[in-house]
Amino acid sequence: PEIGLEQAKKETLRVSDIVYEMLNRSFRLFAEEGTTKSKEKEINDISELDGKVDLLRDAIVSYLTRLAGESLTTIQSRRVVVQLNTINELENLADVIDINVLDRARKLFFELGMHMSEEGVCEFASVHTMVEDHFREVMEGFKTESPEIAINFLSDRAPFRELQAEIRAKQFRRLQEGNQLSLETNPVYMDLLNHYNRINRHIIHIAKRLAENFGSQAGGSPHRPEQSAPSER
Repeated sequence: PEIGLEQAKKETLRVSDIVYEMLNRSFRLFAEEGTTKSKEKEINDISELDGKVDLLRDAIVSYLTRLAGESLTTIQSRRVVVQLNTINELENLADVIDINVLDRARKLFFELGMHMSEEGVCEFASVHTMVEDHFREVMEGFKTESPEIAINFLSDRAPFRELQAEIRAKQFRRLQEGNQLSLETNPVYMDLLNHYNRINRHIIHIAKRLAENFGSQAGGSPHRPEQSAPSER
């Protein structure tokens, strides 16, 4: 079981690398210039990565389910729980990118025939960078099985909420001022912010299971982060 758990973790980290690539390439769709043809190709290529995530997720879940039927120690059982949760959250995160974020790209480039303003790209970049940092931090916690990383991450989520609120306020002011580009792209822009909230929520879920299961290995009670209101996520 110990060897099996290590191998399953390595495969889950491979999925993590694919999801990380999807996240960054989908952001660059909005941030970088390109022809309609190049945008369409990139969207299709990113979507194909989601197919790889689905394939690996099914194989890993099947393997871990069989492994859970073996005689496991308490810590090994917790590792199975964490790995199952993590691979499922990664697959859900990839689906948000494939189904929702890429759909907004199609809407912006192909239906509206427009691009984000320079100001909008800068604001979106700040959200993306914070979510990207969250992803790397929590996955490092998964890799090292470190409850401290997860607990520290969960203890300070205010910056992300504040950044979202600040950006939404700026967009609202642009709409009040009658900025034509903001008016025409607002549905796409606000949807992207919402989808990044969902992506961040999946990262939070990974961190919670890490903290709950690995936080008790030293003999204390599992750390159980408080439940957050949906608006915080």
